[in-house]
Amino acid sequence: MLKTTLLSAIFILSGCTASDWISAAGGIMQATDDHNRSTMDTRIKAANKAAGY
Repeated sequence: MLKTTLLSAIFILSGCTASDWISAAGGIMQATDDHNRSTMDTRIKAANKAAGY
């Protein structure tokens, strides 16, 4: 109950709509995915280079 009330207060005080928050969360998740993919690609390239490929 307290979490719901707090979340509602944040929505009201921030002036953002629910769709704004969803859009922002989607952007954050996309950036996280891009970072993870980039990190994995870098590690794979380094491993392949160390293995002589």
